[in-house]
Amino acid sequence: MADDREHRCSDAEREAAAERLRQALAAGELDVDEAAERIEGAYAARRQSELARLLADLRPLELPAPHEPGVGIGFNAFGSGVLQLKRSVNVIVNAMGRLRVEFPATNPPPRRVVIVNLFGTTKLVVAAHDRLALTGVTIVGSRLRRRHREPMHDGRALSATVVTAFGSVRVVRGR
Repeated sequence: MADDREHRCSDAEREAAAERLRQALAAGELDVDEAAERIEGAYAARRQSELARLLADLRPLELPAPHEPGVGIGFNAFGSGVLQLKRSVNVIVNAMGRLRVEFPATNPPPRRVVIVNLFGTTKLVVAAHDRLALTGVTIVGSRLRRRHREPMHDGRALSATVVTAFGSVRVVRGR
């Protein structure tokens, strides 16, 4: 039985899960019968954990390679994961999941990072000597929070643009 404190899912969340299942069917991850059963389960789900169970064994959605070299695209839905930024430009979408985004301690740092956080929790991890400048907007969610002090010495200057709706984004120092 679901924990009474667990959040109920919305129609938009049920529709997003059903769409991901249709994509899994098209990619051959699911056969027709299993996809139909899971899609029916998505529309009948009451709790977010029910949706997460329907999607748990699917591979992360892979987007087509962008035309601009050096662009990395990441997508996380309903699950939890860790993403290390390895490209000069990074676009990350976190939908109803828990995501840890690690800025690399190596040079050169990512030139541009754009994060879209929808109904999820995103943690941005930066090295102890780095400075992270955040810009963006929050719509009905936790403001961008920093859980660290800016370094006293000169470190790399990193930046990220964050848009979050019904979720939270916070910055922490790496180990």
